[in-house]
Amino acid sequence: MNKTRLAALAGALFVSSFASAQQLSELMINPTGADTNREFIELKSTPGFSYNNYFLLEIDGDLSVAGRINKTVLLTGLTAGSNGLLLIKKAVTNFLPTASGATTILNLPVGDPDFHNSSTTFILCAGTPPVATTDFDAANNGSFNIALLGTATIADAVSIEDNDVGNNFGYADNLGFKNFPAGTYMPDMLYRVNNSGLTAFLGWTAMDVLIDAGGAASGPYLPFQAANFTSDVPGFTFANFTNMNPGNINDGFSGAVTLAVTLNVGGYAGDFTGRGADVVYTDSASVNHSFLNQAISITGVVNVTLPGSAALGAGTLRVKMSHSLTKQDSFTLVAGANTFTSSQLNGDVNDDDFVGFDDFDILSASFNLSMGDSGYVDLADLNGDMFVGFDDFDILSANFNTSGD
Repeated sequence: MNKTRLAALAGALFVSSFASAQQLSELMINPTGADTNREFIELKSTPGFSYNNYFLLEIDGDLSVAGRINKTVLLTGLTAGSNGLLLIKKAVTNFLPTASGATTILNLPVGDPDFHNSSTTFILCAGTPPVATTDFDAANNGSFNIALLGTATIADAVSIEDNDVGNNFGYADNLGFKNFPAGTYMPDMLYRVNNSGLTAFLGWTAMDVLIDAGGAASGPYLPFQAANFTSDVPGFTFANFTNMNPGNINDGFSGAVTLAVTLNVGGYAGDFTGRGADVVYTDSASVNHSFLNQAISITGVVNVTLPGSAALGAGTLRVKMSHSLTKQDSFTLVAGANTFTSSQLNGDVNDDDFVGFDDFDILSASFNLSMGDSGYVDLADLNGDMFVGFDDFDILSANFNTSGD
């Protein structure tokens, strides 16, 4: 990654937090057959959100025109519908399935230019739009000059790259967002998949769609074939998708969200088999997901599966093993597989989340005993060598009078 790209990414990550609740949701950019009047873009926000001073840019990424503005859509004066959706389409086209009555619709005039069927980046911004002649990639090398946006801030972006000959650039990854690189096909549409609780997007899906009859009523648009279907949502396949639904809340998916927690317990180097751990994840919607007395693998890994309704994003993870103290950490949950290493303080022999005299007494009663001896207490073996001795006392002493988080 070159310095120009790094600078652009750093700047975008700083400004994108300004309006991160406003997102691109669904885009039909290259319908099979004639494009005329059959393209649309759907935006998702909080219900009633005002798009005053917002605008949508379409940036070309093809050949010698890479980085140039192909289209600017001004959104001032519009508000999201009561379902949080804003649908941008041509006035003469009504899509199937029919858009919800709760959706706000911006009808563009029939003569408004169609989107380019080439490498393209869509950017949702707030602030003052750049002049139409702005070239964000004057060198035609794939680096986006974010400084040319001036004081405008980026809320969201997505891009696709064509698979034809010559330069094909998508700039969304420059800006910290999703880019679909050139593949074996040029996607007709992009679609964001909700979690099963419809509380957060899991990720993007790109695909080709079957041709429709066209005309005033277009759709429903169905996926073409599995080979022309790409998704960054784990487990979401061609078979899971029903059809495009412009102006309606996107489908939810209850694909597995997994979490593998590796336990790093201070001073413990033994076999974890037969020991248990509690894992509690508080998601970004403040909902607790508790997994108590979970089995630990021989290498110290606890595997749990969260429900599809778990809200993705920043949350809190609390982990406790049978003879360690609870450790709380910030953790950001993403779709699919998640991993985390929890560093645990050792010495809680009686499992009450406090290292004190009660633990000392249990360890003392088992002192100098090995596994199999009468009176041997497995949880007093703090270093995992199947013998209770001075090394275990040292571990307990180091954390004496300490409580869990």
